[in-house]
Amino acid sequence: MMNGLEGWALASLSVYGAPVLLLMAFIGSLGIPFPITLVIVGAGALAREGMLDWRLALLAGLVGAVLADHSEYFLGRLALGGCEFVLGEWMWFCSAREGYTGLHWFTAEQRDGQWGNWQNADFDPAFEVGELHFRCDGSELYFGSSRAGGKGGLDIWVSKLANGT
Repeated sequence: MMNGLEGWALASLSVYGAPVLLLMAFIGSLGIPFPITLVIVGAGALAREGMLDWRLALLAGLVGAVLADHSEYFLGRLALGGCEFVLGEWMWFCSAREGYTGLHWFTAEQRDGQWGNWQNADFDPAFEVGELHFRCDGSELYFGSSRAGGKGGLDIWVSKLANGT
């Protein structure tokens, strides 16, 4: 059973549909830590069950993300955040922000219901890590890279957790 922000987000999505999806996509795309991936999966489940039109859900998600990007531009900063993964009290997320070059990875820790203790978690540049995907138990990390040693072009790589690191 989910409670807290995740439960509220899914309950609101199931009751109000696309308008809430638009708002949640907007909030998540601003770079505010928010379970947008869970909301998108929930929207997909609702669409599959016929409770939400998938075309409307797609449009709401895109409009929310675009509005957030434009809002940040008008506020005087360029930022693209997302690709978050939450496991227990830890969150990994990526960000391409003004003042930085390229994509950067960060971790955050949840304490007393608040995310904090932000840490830069960049990888060795030789890995050429793009977006990350984790196994649900955190034991494997998948990423796309065009680094040397692959089949050519953009390959999928996996890094396995060993001895807790």
